[in-house]
Amino acid sequence: MKRSTKYFVLLILIFCGFIGYSAYRSCKVAEESATLSRLYSMSNEINLAISQNRFKVENQPRELTQSEVEQLLKQIKAGDCGGVQLSSEQIHIAVGDVNKENSLIKIKIWTNGYDGIAGTDDDVVMPWGEKSY
Repeated sequence: MKRSTKYFVLLILIFCGFIGYSAYRSCKVAEESATLSRLYSMSNEINLAISQNRFKVENQPRELTQSEVEQLLKQIKAGDCGGVQLSSEQIHIAVGDVNKENSLIKIKIWTNGYDGIAGTDDDVVMPWGEKSY
């Protein structure tokens, strides 16, 4: 094989790798955006339940238990979920004075992230920009 052909094949392989990586990153960003949209919708519904006194929140910050999360998920109908159900193992909710950026929002919701562990940097958190509880 000629030397110029080897460089051409190498260039094609590098280009294909770049395209593959770009497609992978785009899918991950789209997945994270969809999850954030679901969490935003859930947050709105939970805030509505709090304002209608269907769910009591003290100012003392605390994370809801798994059974409390299950009960709350049954009460709300988040519009952006599109039939996708997040289980109480995948989602975590904290209530009270839990947000550093906006103390008027009395709820924080986050998922386990890609590693499956809550409280790590890959968690998707609502309100956006906050850290998991």
